[in-house]
Amino acid sequence: MPEESTNNAESAPPVDSGGADPNNPYGYPMEDVEEGKLFAILSYIIPIVFIVPLIQKDNNFSLFHAKQVLLLVLAANGMFWIQLISRLALRDERLYRALRNE
Repeated sequence: MPEESTNNAESAPPVDSGGADPNNPYGYPMEDVEEGKLFAILSYIIPIVFIVPLIQKDNNFSLFHAKQVLLLVLAANGMFWIQLISRLALRDERLYRALRNE
């Protein structure tokens, strides 16, 4: 009777990496990365979120970064309005207390 190997690493099927290229960490075609790199960088420096989809409709790399910048802009606006409303409410409460004590 042949001996059965307890080491299954030799008989295990190769792991499928999903077609990912180890030299491409972005997960996008390198052509898209090279074409969209400038707009991706500029969109973080100058929020040109609305211009990128018009200029580079087919470039998924630059569209991804445009969406990220849009989320950052919306989050910053939300934090601004929350801070403004809370400061105004606090100021009105202090004013109300000051007038009531007089």
